[in-house]
Amino acid sequence: MHSAYSCGTPAGSRSARVGVEVRASYQGPDALNRVDTVPFGFRTTVVPGEYLPSLLLRIAAYVGEPPVAISRWCGLGALRWEDRRRLDMILPAEVARSIGIAIGCSSNELMDGMMRSFINDALAPGVDGLPAHAKNWTRGSGTRYCPQCLAARPAVFLAHWRLWWSFLCETHLVPLHDTCPACGQGIADPALMEAHPVDPSSCRARLDDGSRCGHDLRAAWHEAPFDNFAPVVRAQVAISAAWKRDRETLEVFIPDVQHLFPTLRGVGIALLATNDIPLIAELAELDPSQLQGLFDETARVGTAPPKNALAMGALMAAAFALMFAPEEKVRHLIRRLTFARPSGQGQTERGPGSATTLLGYWPGVGPRFRGRVLRAIDQDLPAMQRLVSGSAVRAEFDEPAVAAYIGFLMPHDSRRNPEWTADHIPPLLWTNWAAPLSVAGGADPETLQRSLALGLTAALAGTYRDAREPEVIAGIGRRLRPAMLGTPAQTTAILRQLGELARYLAASTPHINYSTRRQHLPWWQLLNQTHWDMICASVGTFSGGPRRLLNARRYLYLRATAQPLSALPTAWAVVANGRDAAEHTEFQIRMTAQLQLALDAYLEAWLAVTIDAVNAYDRGNGTCPAAVWEPPRWAGREAMHLGPEIDDLDVPALHELVGSGVTTVRALAAAVHRTPQHVRWALRRHPVPSDQPVFPIDWSAHLREVPWWPYLPATRITQRKGHETEEDMTVLVPYGWQGAYVYRSVRRNYLIDWH
Repeated sequence: MHSAYSCGTPAGSRSARVGVEVRASYQGPDALNRVDTVPFGFRTTVVPGEYLPSLLLRIAAYVGEPPVAISRWCGLGALRWEDRRRLDMILPAEVARSIGIAIGCSSNELMDGMMRSFINDALAPGVDGLPAHAKNWTRGSGTRYCPQCLAARPAVFLAHWRLWWSFLCETHLVPLHDTCPACGQGIADPALMEAHPVDPSSCRARLDDGSRCGHDLRAAWHEAPFDNFAPVVRAQVAISAAWKRDRETLEVFIPDVQHLFPTLRGVGIALLATNDIPLIAELAELDPSQLQGLFDETARVGTAPPKNALAMGALMAAAFALMFAPEEKVRHLIRRLTFARPSGQGQTERGPGSATTLLGYWPGVGPRFRGRVLRAIDQDLPAMQRLVSGSAVRAEFDEPAVAAYIGFLMPHDSRRNPEWTADHIPPLLWTNWAAPLSVAGGADPETLQRSLALGLTAALAGTYRDAREPEVIAGIGRRLRPAMLGTPAQTTAILRQLGELARYLAASTPHINYSTRRQHLPWWQLLNQTHWDMICASVGTFSGGPRRLLNARRYLYLRATAQPLSALPTAWAVVANGRDAAEHTEFQIRMTAQLQLALDAYLEAWLAVTIDAVNAYDRGNGTCPAAVWEPPRWAGREAMHLGPEIDDLDVPALHELVGSGVTTVRALAAAVHRTPQHVRWALRRHPVPSDQPVFPIDWSAHLREVPWWPYLPATRITQRKGHETEEDMTVLVPYGWQGAYVYRSVRRNYLIDWH
């Protein structure tokens, strides 16, 4: 018996003799505190990855003792039945020390044989510390085995054989066995408190007559091994490398490896639900006849994986093909599997056939495979669902990272920390994006630009799957109407661009908080007459009268807040019919590059001062003092269905026309063959250059912190806290279009809100 279970230790060796001597002098678990040497001489026989209870049974068989004797020797007798039951999940420190002393191994070697080493990868624990069967296809009891491995290393059962995810022996490239070849029953768990000696390599299943089966599990039929490059082998190698966290040996790059097992389960459930065995065999490159009768029929699909190892291997190979094969080759299969499931009966919140319902047929899959499913069903979804779900987005931009080839930023998973919100999207979409996306028309340019911004806000909200803003998404179909999206090709191009931009923003740091700028900055103090005169003198242009100063204020306000002309404060509003509108348009057209630079420098200095004041009560989070910001522009093959880019016009000719005295937008647009709105955007982006030198101004000496106190309070509420008196007040400000709600204490004033 000793020669069978020594695992490399000859029966006549010193280790074997030591084992006999220890058996004769066995004195119970308390003796562990009195030994200074390894009792059994097993230091060199601990097999990496061997299941801990299997190791204890092997030792018992080696020394010729019943398992209960070794269990008590290692301190397991003092544990409750419940604690012994989850020994491979929760190993008390004192028990680990006892086992380590008894067999001469380290705690790390013991941990390698515990099921808890697979937590967060191939195994999910329940609240009781035991594997949770309903999570991630976790096995509750029993094991698979390889007869050839048992023949080479008798009685050594590896821990990973107990995982459903382990279906192939990577040493011999044959499927693992699930049952005893003689009695057909599963392999029972080791009985650590068994009072009689047991042979760990024999089947211990109870037969109908009450006897034990006793079949030698090393004896089995011959099986031809798989080829090294067979899909089943490649799937098993990648899966085992994932649970070992051995990323270097992965043949397939798995960028979101933390989602690997949930995704395998979700794809497996979708494959099982269709009961399409020929498709599974085709993807696994197996003969369908090999799989007939191996898949179990269950009342609820997906609650458990196939019990048969070959069936599980074929299922995982098929799942790997759908997950990692070139998307163009499997997209039609993913769509076919998605629509092979029957729709839910009755009315639901989102309705049968919605993106959410269809994704539910692939439960728990990771973000990258979710993208594959959405792209496969993209043309089957309504336009607004395509926008929110991002189904039109290219795979390179798939979450959680933006495409690496664009090289704009280092990708990171921002889904858990949604920093970009609707407040960071300008009311009018950035002009470098709005220009090409305005190809379809369907509304006036300002309305279309605003609708595109709302569409981007909805797409951005859709990227935050764990923190969506339903109010942002609701009603987007009434704002971004089909007429604004144009033909089917134009619709796909616009939705793709908005979805890709949303993913770029979600993976970057927000810059300007437009809501804070609009609501909480004291715009009435912007650009007084003295500062305007200084700016004009620094660029060699005339300052003009009050109306030119008013147009400069309008320009700065709209530039900083990205709002339409109609959103100007009442005191600065443009009179539609009259000289005021013409002068405002001429001011924008004749804006020189030097004057724009000087105004931007003033605006950034003014914003820096006022934002510091607003930050005192934490209203400026996400706001930077930059005058303007816009994301980089890109376009793929869909550019052929979009309009011209903002710089796609003859800028020198445009400047020459303005210099010659042409100041009507329609005349300029006709000359350069672009729309009037495109001309406005282009001149704002590329103002007419001037020959005058620029003398920069240091505004730090001319701007000071916003003084709240000079304005008379309209209402006042005073309250005393300890030795301090604090006041809440509403103050009136110049021009009468806004008020400020201020919290005033004895130390300083804090702006609360504008209204």
